[in-house]
Amino acid sequence: LRSGRMVSFMIMLLMVLATSICAEQPATLTSPLDQSEREQMLQDFVEFARFMTESADSAAEDAIPSTEGQRDFSIHVSKLLPWPQAEVDHFGCLHAVIPGPANAPTIAMLAHVDTSPQFTGKGVRPIVHREWDGSPIKLPVGDLTLHPDDMPALKRVATLKDTIITASGDTLLGADDKSGVALLVAVARRLMSLPQEQR
Repeated sequence: LRSGRMVSFMIMLLMVLATSICAEQPATLTSPLDQSEREQMLQDFVEFARFMTESADSAAEDAIPSTEGQRDFSIHVSKLLPWPQAEVDHFGCLHAVIPGPANAPTIAMLAHVDTSPQFTGKGVRPIVHREWDGSPIKLPVGDLTLHPDDMPALKRVATLKDTIITASGDTLLGADDKSGVALLVAVARRLMSLPQEQR
């Protein structure tokens, strides 16, 4: 991506959170996601991956976002939760605010919504592999098998018996950075479930 456009893409989703954690309060923001929160985040990611947000290197230098799908996705996320304050600007950037306690520090969390144009992001079909046992994964489209022995990142998680998500074999998955967007939405849900003074 052209460097001027990269900066704009990095702020495609901006959530400004006014939050603090006091020693007297429960560690509500540092506790891991519970099973229902993890499942919701997984479902959000699967939904997000299906949005066509591929960047277009052929777009005009000043075209931000480079495709309307990126703006459409930001609008979708803006309507997903009952944000106290949210807007999608003319660049397709979502700015959402979740108020915290008075005098708390402001925290900004960022993720970008565009995906690489190097491999198609159209027609993404995420496949959820629950309790994956570490064996090779044969993707349903094309002649592609993911072997943990050939992929260090896959090998690191092969013994965890955890859930992994792949594409079907003929598209990218878009985890960079729709997984980041799904995580930010999960954090936002957690924050909005708390009284303002506990955020």
